[in-house]
Amino acid sequence: MAVTGAGPTGAARRRRFAAISAGIVLAATAAAVIAQAAAQRASRRIDLTATREHTLAPRTGAILDRLDRDVEIVVVADPARLPRDLWRRTRDTLDALDRGSDRLRVTRINPVTDAGRAEFRSLRERVRAMYDADTARRADTLERAARTARALPGRFAALSDALLATKGLADDHAEALDRAAAVARLAGRAVEPTIEPAERAARAEPPDP
Repeated sequence: MAVTGAGPTGAARRRRFAAISAGIVLAATAAAVIAQAAAQRASRRIDLTATREHTLAPRTGAILDRLDRDVEIVVVADPARLPRDLWRRTRDTLDALDRGSDRLRVTRINPVTDAGRAEFRSLRERVRAMYDADTARRADTLERAARTARALPGRFAALSDALLATKGLADDHAEALDRAAAVARLAGRAVEPTIEPAERAARAEPPDP
């Protein structure tokens, strides 16, 4: 599909960056879960009890117990295109993980169905919002750093002047005060080259993939 008009805006670039990043994360997660399910001897992953109920192995349960934030595993796959036994083991693994912690949620999306495509669009919006919020936080941090950098030369200059003003009150320490004032002036000059890069970083858009 061709797109005409002006080049991508900063917001468009952020959306593309978030969507591509989401695709990478989803692909990696799906590959990891399916590979785990394919392992015939994954004793760390899951146990088959005498009652034929799938339960998490103790080590896996301990990992889930240590979760200190909400985690979502998203698998985008068409079960019809996967070997039936592989998908069954994958589904059982995901279900066991989902039951293993209130902080972990498993989302399965079938991109072939209308409902699955709608859910995937919703997922992309959630990921984009997450990246936009993270970008805003980073920009705010950089802007505060830039403001601090802009203020430092003046503060060092004021410190130098204050040190020189005290020379007459402490003749015995005049030489030391001269040196301290010189150091303050040099420190202010050393900060100046960092101001422009800090301001540029605060204004920069996310990288265009």
